Amino acid sequence: MSIRSFQSSPWPSSGSGDQVLPTVASLFGASNPINQVVASPASGSAGPVAARTLVAADIPALPYATQSKSFVLTNPTSSTNGPIWRAPYAITIIAVHALCVDGTNIVGQLWEYNGNGTSSSTCGTDLTATQSGGNVDSTTFTNPGIALGNYLGWKTTSVSGPVTKVIVTYEYTID
Repeated sequence: MSIRSFQSSPWPSSGSGDQVLPTVASLFGASNPINQVVASPASGSAGPVAARTLVAADIPALPYATQSKSFVLTNPTSSTNGPIWRAPYAITIIAVHALCVDGTNIVGQLWEYNGNGTSSSTCGTDLTATQSGGNVDSTTFTNPGIALGNYLGWKTTSVSGPVTKVIVTYEYTID
């Protein structure tokens, strides 16, 4: 077991007996995005850090910027329609996937509903998920943007055979 003395310091000395505290650059590395945002001296010269407002370009892209959500419709009929999820931020739909279980097929599409879940508009075109055809995908949308506070939902066009459930997964990015 090692016990460290409080009289020794992990920080280097300036030679005059004063301790030199580490800079952001020495802790995180000069290429770290936080260093470029926080520790950029005014006008690129050495000296105090200039205070400024962060802009979107200051924040590095997230490695998992694409998000996904799924919902299951059980025993759907041609009138299985309605809002499913309220968007807590503006999003853009980039893909939708559907899987039909039992029955013959289900035809439907994603819809955007207003903040009250009433008026709506299509996000794209119908998908036809067949029980024997496996997963069906679409990445083409006429209205992929969902406004903050609006709902994303489903509108069924038709169902053939006794479909027991359809699993719908959609992928989106945050605007």
